[in-house]
Amino acid sequence: MLKNLHEQVNNGRNTGGDAWRNPSNKVMRGLPESYRMEGSGEQLFTPENVRIAERYAERWRDSDAGRAWAKKNAEFPEWQRRRDPEHAPQNSDGRNGSGSDSRNASSDGNHTDLYDFAERRIADMDPDNLFPVGIEYTPPARGTWTIAHTPMLVPGLHEIYVCPDGCLRGVVMSAEEFRGLDRFHVIEFREPDLYNGTLETKIIDGATRVIQQIREEKGQYPEAVMVTTSCIHDLMGLDRDMVYREIQDRFPTVDIVQGWMNCTMRMSYLHYEQVQWRQNYAALHPREKDPKSVNIIGASFVLDRESELVRMLEDGGFTVRDLPLCRTYEEFQEMASSSLNIWNWVMGMESCRDMEERLNIPQLHMPYPWTYAEIRRQLTELHDVTGAPLPDFDALEQRAEESLAEAHKIIGDTEIRLDGVSAMLPFQLAELLLDHGFNVTEVYADAVMAEDKDAFRRLAENHPDLKVSAMINFRLRMRPRDAAEAVPADADGCQLLAIGQRTAYFTDTPNFVDMIQNNGWYGYTGICRLADAMTDAFLNPKDGAAMIQIKARGCNE
Repeated sequence: MLKNLHEQVNNGRNTGGDAWRNPSNKVMRGLPESYRMEGSGEQLFTPENVRIAERYAERWRDSDAGRAWAKKNAEFPEWQRRRDPEHAPQNSDGRNGSGSDSRNASSDGNHTDLYDFAERRIADMDPDNLFPVGIEYTPPARGTWTIAHTPMLVPGLHEIYVCPDGCLRGVVMSAEEFRGLDRFHVIEFREPDLYNGTLETKIIDGATRVIQQIREEKGQYPEAVMVTTSCIHDLMGLDRDMVYREIQDRFPTVDIVQGWMNCTMRMSYLHYEQVQWRQNYAALHPREKDPKSVNIIGASFVLDRESELVRMLEDGGFTVRDLPLCRTYEEFQEMASSSLNIWNWVMGMESCRDMEERLNIPQLHMPYPWTYAEIRRQLTELHDVTGAPLPDFDALEQRAEESLAEAHKIIGDTEIRLDGVSAMLPFQLAELLLDHGFNVTEVYADAVMAEDKDAFRRLAENHPDLKVSAMINFRLRMRPRDAAEAVPADADGCQLLAIGQRTAYFTDTPNFVDMIQNNGWYGYTGICRLADAMTDAFLNPKDGAAMIQIKARGCNE
């Protein structure tokens, strides 16, 4: 619908700025004359609506989604795919670009009219635009933390969610999973609140009552409260500044933090989880800087305390602070005294930018690396910035080599697939494993991080038949979960090894490494931990259905 609307409005603009005024114009005939909104009757599709649509279409064309759509249509137009599927892009083996005949064939052996752009050979892909953006599918692999879980990492913080009951069900369950219902509160919005003038006052009065109730129950005010609004408030034009200013004025000793649960109304290039992670640190107050204190920013899991990064800093006399390790609100506030922020996972990017601007804490980007050269480069940069002593790179590299060799002896040429939720740089990881003889056949990823593009291009050149599949494209909803089809049904042992929960779901294999956001594994030590985990996954099948449906793995530990 949106694509059609963009095309119709664009065509109208091409015929003249006032084309919508002509009732006989084909564009006007293509647009709906009216639409129905529940509870409010028919609304005319007015000239102002058209102007809004024009502005939106213009913005959409310049977005990542618009550019990706234009690129894919230029490569292989929709009309051609539907009318002449035999001309779909061919791989070197004669199959279509999806890498699978069965997924694009009907029962009589003919191609369907829907070409699968959700899986292709890496050599046929552009790292800047892997897949068209459109209808999304979220697989039921729930181990990642959500925007309702991560604020609970701030000790002493209470959450107040303000949204309709349909959304509240999910966030209440998230709080219960964290065993944090004593720190979780809700304000339910209903339809009359949208038009009877209570949009702002209901939040202010509701938050006031919650904070007063906490004081009555605990004998003191909470140290911090995050008031989180939802999509409907942005849609209705909530006066956000006034709401939060009033709540803060009423409770000057409480840190009032703004939160957004807005997955549908985003108009920025920031992911809503990046915004949430920024707000997780928003209550930090400026403090005198400690030159021997460093923060790890933006991850749900503790950075491996045995990793070279942490050992380097601690050997150099630094205190390494990490939000998941904070046990009191004062410990959390001490993060503001650090002289350096390090972010390994992409969710920490916006947090570090904000803290550099607001708290004058410089940042260092050290994305979880999987190549020896990148590990050395990052740790050398850390040494240059902090003066922390460098480890023995040669000894650590030798240890990693031995771990990979031992794992390969056991795993052999078993098929391996991995995903971009398990690792921030999945193509670096795939390259590492392929270079050490492992049989990696597919990477699930929706985008390629800038730090991963060199590895992507090397793989495209050296392993052109490696398949790349989307993770959220709607076509995955209809794919067979195909681990059982990888080998004869009577074969014994591990037939497919998955790295990551999403890959475990898509392949339906019980042999998988339960890795999310690198599990906090970093560097040479991380490679050793992964090799051991792969061996264990190969030898010891798991109950995947029971494990991966658990939301926010480890949140209640």
